[in-house]
Amino acid sequence: MTTRRSFLKKQLLLGSSVLFATGIDNTAKAAKYIYAKGNPNALNLLCSSKVEHLNKCRQTINNFEMGSVNLFAGSISNTNQFNDLTYDLSKANYHAVNFSWQNSKITSQEIAKILKASSSSFVNCNYAFENKQLQQTILPYLIIYSGNTKIGITGIGAKTTHKEIVYKDPIAALNKVAKILKLEQHCDKVICLADLGFDKTEELNNLVLAQSSANVDIIVGAGKNPSQATAWSYRNTEKQEVLISANKSEQRHTNLLQLNFNYNQTLNFNTKNI
Repeated sequence: MTTRRSFLKKQLLLGSSVLFATGIDNTAKAAKYIYAKGNPNALNLLCSSKVEHLNKCRQTINNFEMGSVNLFAGSISNTNQFNDLTYDLSKANYHAVNFSWQNSKITSQEIAKILKASSSSFVNCNYAFENKQLQQTILPYLIIYSGNTKIGITGIGAKTTHKEIVYKDPIAALNKVAKILKLEQHCDKVICLADLGFDKTEELNNLVLAQSSANVDIIVGAGKNPSQATAWSYRNTEKQEVLISANKSEQRHTNLLQLNFNYNQTLNFNTKNI
C-alpha cells in the first residue's frame, strides 16, 4: 500500500509537467491523476457541452455534484465571451474539459493564456501543438478515481483551421490512447469526450466513432445534438458495448448519466436533463 501511494504521488507531480510535442507520441508519459468522491458501486457523470449556459443551471449542478464526475465535451472556442471563459470553466469545477478548437483568429499564446487561467484539466488526443504552453496544458488523457472505479478520460476535437494546431485522424488517435488506458493503465472504464456531432449524413460523427472504437466504454458527445437528452448503446469493433451520451439540441442543460455496476461490472444506466 505504501509503494502504491508513493507511485501515485509521483504520478500526480509528473502529470502536470510532462511535455509531448506531437499529440499522442509520448502519451504514456503524460497523465494527470485526480480523485473524486463517488459511490463505490455507481458512477454519476455530469455531461455539459455549452459554456454560456453554465451559470443558468449552476445551482442544479451543485445539487448533483457531490459524488459525480463533471465533464465538458463541447468546443470551448465557440463561446463569444473569451474573457469570461476561464471564470465559467473554473466555476463549474470540471474534472475534465475536451479541447476542441475551431476558432482560427486567436493565437496559440492567447489560447494558452486562457487555459492556464482556468483550474480545469484539458484533454485531447487527436491534435498536435507547436506551442509549448499548449503541449504542457493539454494532456492526451487523465485518470480519475471515483469510488472503486478507475476512469481514463481522453478527448477528440473536431476539424480545425488553426495554423498552429495539427488535426489527426480521430479514430486512430482514440484507439491508440484507449488501448493504453485499458490495457496498460488498467482503467476500469474509458471515457472519450467527443465534439463530432450526431449528424448521420456526415462521414464521421460520434456514432461512427463509437462503432469504430476499441477499449472505449463511454462517449460523451457534443456538436449537432438530438432533440432531447439521451443515451445510445452501440457495439464497437470488438462487439463490446459503448454508451453514447448526448444533451438536448439547444445544449442548455447538463445531462446526468447514471451508471450502476452489478457484481459482474455490467452497466445499468439512465439519462436525464438537470
